[in-house]
Amino acid sequence: MTLNVFLSSNSRSGYSQDLIDLFAKPNGTRHQFRYAKKWISEQVLTNISNSKQLSKQRAMLCYLDQATKNVTPSILPVRFARIVEVREHGSTVSIVLSLEDFCKFENLASLNTIIRNQLPDLPDYKDGDLHGKYWISTDDNIQEIITTSSELIDWENLINFYYETPNSKEDLPFYRFDSFTNLKNNEKVSTSEDEGDLCFKLDPASTFDLKVYQFHPKKDFPEYALQVSSDNEKLVAVNGDKRVLNTRYDLKDYRFRTKRSMFGSTSYLSFRRTINSTGEVIWEDFLLKFKIKPSWKLVAIYTFTITVSFAAPFIVRSYSNPDNNIPVFIAAAIGGLLVSIATLLKEKD
Repeated sequence: MTLNVFLSSNSRSGYSQDLIDLFAKPNGTRHQFRYAKKWISEQVLTNISNSKQLSKQRAMLCYLDQATKNVTPSILPVRFARIVEVREHGSTVSIVLSLEDFCKFENLASLNTIIRNQLPDLPDYKDGDLHGKYWISTDDNIQEIITTSSELIDWENLINFYYETPNSKEDLPFYRFDSFTNLKNNEKVSTSEDEGDLCFKLDPASTFDLKVYQFHPKKDFPEYALQVSSDNEKLVAVNGDKRVLNTRYDLKDYRFRTKRSMFGSTSYLSFRRTINSTGEVIWEDFLLKFKIKPSWKLVAIYTFTITVSFAAPFIVRSYSNPDNNIPVFIAAAIGGLLVSIATLLKEKD
């Protein structure tokens, strides 16, 4: 089975942020990598001409610590994924991936030895310069030594492995989306794909609990905060949208309430790391999409109000001719109902 190996290095600060996102996002969310073609293996470049051949192929997303010159970079497998789309842009290629479970293995040093024996094209220093590829396709069964896991303990172990890499940074507050629960029935909210995005389907006029797990094996971050905020008034925070990362490990709780809407609505929650004292944004991590279902109660009230408002004058006039009461009542009710439906359709457009 073909496995695509993608590497994201610490050569630039923006690339390092990919690591935080990979640890934080829930399964099913999209993640994008970008490469100059010179960093892609010849076999993959041949396959890119037929993107359908790559679509839905398995992928393993890895962090590469290449900051120390002339030292073989350390490779940390983080997460599995599926390729959704491949786009060519002149001399570069972007890849959209759908995230899956995390990687699980026993020992980082021995794993690096095995991976480099199986994949000789991995980046390494030669004569003072870095050579190799950051997107490699392999048929070797790496998954015999790297398995999948969604367990929190294995996620924590990956972060511990990160701090075994030579140039790890202690000021990275790792966190993970844990759950989104409807407090009315205490059930986790179901998800589906909507226009290419992971989407949570929410009931109107309901309260939901978002849990985010924070972990760091070495220190706390009282100067940092995690802000989770909505982009509109249809999904509002009821207990604040900011939590200080002031412990080494904790389960942070955010609560949101949906408002009623006749036609439903779409909202996004943005996850941002900020400076606690100033609110200055350190990094925009990612967005999650939410679809709030239509409120049929509002639709019924609206339809009844329009129907009565339209029909009432005709019904009042009909009392001057009692013989026509029933036909007038029926005609007025049908007319009012048609007017209310037409108004609803116009409002939806």
